[in-house]
Amino acid sequence: WNYIGSGMGTAQFDLATGGIPEAQFFVLLDDNDGTANVNDAGFDFDAIENLHPAIPDTLAHLTGKVFDYFTGLPLSGAKVYMADTMLVTDTAGYYSLDPLRGSYIACAEMDNYNSKCDTLQLAPGIKNNHDFYLDFNVGLKAEKVAGNLTVNPNPFSGELNIHFINEKTGRVQINLTPLANGGSLLLTDKIFPAGDCDFKWLATENNTNLAPGIYIVSIETEIGRQICKVIKIGF
Repeated sequence: WNYIGSGMGTAQFDLATGGIPEAQFFVLLDDNDGTANVNDAGFDFDAIENLHPAIPDTLAHLTGKVFDYFTGLPLSGAKVYMADTMLVTDTAGYYSLDPLRGSYIACAEMDNYNSKCDTLQLAPGIKNNHDFYLDFNVGLKAEKVAGNLTVNPNPFSGELNIHFINEKTGRVQINLTPLANGGSLLLTDKIFPAGDCDFKWLATENNTNLAPGIYIVSIETEIGRQICKVIKIGF
């Protein structure tokens, strides 16, 4: 209980003077220093008036994430547009907006991905969640899913044998990314010849200790990108 004062007669009390932003229950105590056997003994509690009503929440609240449609991984640095507002997703692919209520067209875009727009009806004072899933733009950079890429064993534990077709001699980057929380692990970044290529990676390299789960193997070349899912079992 917080004490907010004492008084006589027609005393009034304001919660603000006691530094109390809000209250639900009140206790009123008679100090027992008056005469108990006369008219109007004790006190009369007449009314409570709300002098500072809460301001209604007229804003809508929109949060969500932007994902890669195929891998399910969040996209950091994606742009989200709505009305005259633009913001960029954080490292977890997250965005947050507080527009006025109403109907909006919200869009998300990112380099090398097709943009996605949706019509949203937002009500005041309600938390809304809307996620975007962006397709890799094959017109900008060819993405081949498992067609020229094979990984075995799958599931794997101690090692990965990766076979892929390189369109031309050049630098190739191979990454392993957990589906759950991002954070790519670079397996190699070097020059590979054109044609059939093989790469073997040991899970014990560089004291790597991968947790069990679903991972994405991605092959980045000067011409395109190839990806496939693999499952890690054991430690």
